[in-house]
Amino acid sequence: MPAFDLRFITSPEDMPACLLSFDARTSSGDVRTAAGVVVDVVNRAPSSLRRFQNGDSVHTWWNAVVEGAAIAADPSAFGGAGGLVLTTASDLSPTTLAPLPGVVAGEYTLVFIVDGTFTGVQPKLVFYDGLLQVKLNNGAGNVSWSDIGGGGSGPPTSDGPQLHVVRFGKATALASPTVDWRKNCAALFSAAYTPTDFLGSGTKLFGGGLTSFGGTVGRALFFTRRLTDTEVAWLESTLPPLFGLAPTIERFVAPDVVDWQDPPDGDRLTRLNAAAGHPLRSLRIDARFPVSVVVEAVESAGAGVDPQISTAAYVPWYVEWPLDGSSMELPVFPDLGLSGVCKLTLSRAGHYMLAMMTPGGGSVYAHFDVTTE
Repeated sequence: MPAFDLRFITSPEDMPACLLSFDARTSSGDVRTAAGVVVDVVNRAPSSLRRFQNGDSVHTWWNAVVEGAAIAADPSAFGGAGGLVLTTASDLSPTTLAPLPGVVAGEYTLVFIVDGTFTGVQPKLVFYDGLLQVKLNNGAGNVSWSDIGGGGSGPPTSDGPQLHVVRFGKATALASPTVDWRKNCAALFSAAYTPTDFLGSGTKLFGGGLTSFGGTVGRALFFTRRLTDTEVAWLESTLPPLFGLAPTIERFVAPDVVDWQDPPDGDRLTRLNAAAGHPLRSLRIDARFPVSVVVEAVESAGAGVDPQISTAAYVPWYVEWPLDGSSMELPVFPDLGLSGVCKLTLSRAGHYMLAMMTPGGGSVYAHFDVTTE
């Protein structure tokens, strides 16, 4: 058996080390209200990072979120997508203030979509855990970050709908720790910083302590590692259109898992499962060419342990691909930071089989179909 799995990214939660994920769109079902007030926001992140050590009980870390003033839901926010309206007296907080699990010192990624008028002298705090602070306004109209070992600030931020991706950590094994801040799919600023342990005591999301937020939140994600460039490109292409923001030029899609249907050729053996209620599933990509998908080699893990992107050297290639005359094999683009994170740029419909190998770790083969229907 290989020491890794090959994973097609179909949602942000598929990316390993996702601790927090909530979607405030009206259609998401993540936000529950009573008498117009938000009473609960569900965390869609996988349960492995949220698993306590007392047996198999799993705690949904960010489900009881309301502290301070009431938080309202606005269905008209972000062009009708919906969002959470927080006043300067509102906080989003986890139900348990124990240390966050599975975090390597100085390695994390924040992704959030917000809308508001971030002015005045009070910092508009996006994230706070007692050591790390990420702000949209540091009293001078700037985005900024700070930790116990240092701090930094970047160019002025503008008001209105914004997608932010803030990465802390090393881009490669040989790199120095940097904070890399992107806004609306473009680089905002980068700076060196001193890594600190992520203790999680007094953690606040969008407000906390003597600071405040005061704006509308549409989406929030937290990863306990630095995401790769390929993963960030996928997020920036797939998340913004849902909230009325312009995506990047490159078009990424998320494959669909669908029930298998036998081809119309009646001479072929059926692949349908004879047992009722257990359909065979297959991976299908509905494409408008050219289009890209992301695959990741993920280390296998035991129960209650979050799978991780492997640092091993991977070699991807196509075993099968649709021919178009004398067409050559389509290219696969490994991420510059981790070879196990790859981008597949597809330009033809048909059947594909992708292989991923690492020396000493075996190989994984994945079939998928691309259609324009």
